[in-house]
Amino acid sequence: MKKTLSTYFYEEAPELLRAEVYQDENGIGILFFKGDTVFNEERYKGKSVKYVEDAAENWALGIKKL
Repeated sequence: MKKTLSTYFYEEAPELLRAEVYQDENGIGILFFKGDTVFNEERYKGKSVKYVEDAAENWALGIKKL
């Protein structure tokens, strides 16, 4: 079961962009949304929650490209 740890979003895009950092039995990951639709997912094996949250925030700020 996925537990959401944090959410980052960018409201000024043509549609809402959102990144949800989650943890499940397999580790930590990010779900990337455009509107209400998941368009990408990344898993981060062996990385800290802080590292993954930074990646999610960087995407929401336009620094990280997918």
